[in-house]
Amino acid sequence: DICRIRLCYDTVAGIEAGLTTLAADPRVQVLRVRSTLVSVKSSWWLAAGFRGVVINLRIRAPEAYAFGIERHVCEVQIMLNAFSALESADRHGRWLRLRDVSATWLAELVV
Repeated sequence: DICRIRLCYDTVAGIEAGLTTLAADPRVQVLRVRSTLVSVKSSWWLAAGFRGVVINLRIRAPEAYAFGIERHVCEVQIMLNAFSALESADRHGRWLRLRDVSATWLAELVV
């Protein structure tokens, strides 16, 4: 991702308020919302240790059009402060390794 930001909240109610505010902003076009705040059994592959909400969006403000970036997709990660504090520096590296191994495994199934 070229443009990514993380917003952390103390409570789930805070996350909900943040999502509501973001979705109501006319300068934002929400493209996709993914949540890994679900049970481990149903989301182990998608979560890979990340517990939060990921939103892909476009900025529709006049400034985005002025700079020619109105079609650029940005990622907003929203999570609880408590989860953010538990993350290790190698989380993303582990995710990349899992993704690569799983992609290889899936490709072998298709062949």
